[in-house]
Amino acid sequence: MAAIATSTIVAEWLAAPQERAADGIELSGNVLGATACALAGLAVLTWWWGSRAAIRQSAQWRPYGE
Repeated sequence: MAAIATSTIVAEWLAAPQERAADGIELSGNVLGATACALAGLAVLTWWWGSRAAIRQSAQWRPYGE
């Protein structure tokens, strides 16, 4: 619940400076670049975390004999 409230507040704060009644919402190149960099960083972090989890899980795997 707190995450939803926080994301709503941040979204309104980010959109407010770019909001104009005549033009709607326009995002500057800096905002788009920063967002792209943040998403790329999160993608790398997620990839790293997933690979570490796969390594840990594969190290615990043992084949069963019949």
